[in-house]
Amino acid sequence: MNENSIAKISFVLTFQQSVNELSYKRRKRHIHFWERKLLVLCRLSKWFFKKGKREEAFSELDRILNSTTRNTQGFRGYISMLSYEDKNTATILTLWHDKESLQASEKGVFANAIAKVQGSLEKRPILENLRVFSTELFQKSE
Repeated sequence: MNENSIAKISFVLTFQQSVNELSYKRRKRHIHFWERKLLVLCRLSKWFFKKGKREEAFSELDRILNSTTRNTQGFRGYISMLSYEDKNTATILTLWHDKESLQASEKGVFANAIAKVQGSLEKRPILENLRVFSTELFQKSE
């Protein structure tokens, strides 16, 4: 466990202890304050490709995410997923620091991505904007 991980755990414990010590009314204000500080928003987009076009078009989308988004203000990361059941769909989860970054990316990065793969799409992607409540990712060495 590195120093950064320990600091994060310590911060979370300190936050939880401080919330527990507050009255109900003050607790609501305190949680609202910290939600704004720790907020991570995400856009879940489901992409529908023409038959046999998913691999090529998805490679282009992945290239765009790897290059363009890294320099975009408020970008926090992404997860790309290919469907096992439907060989013509893919899902992308992009993470954003705040509402302004999420909205700006829709006009910039996201619009650019659609334009680049438009010819391979069966229909426009379905979008849903979400607030991250919690995450836990593990990597085990074998």
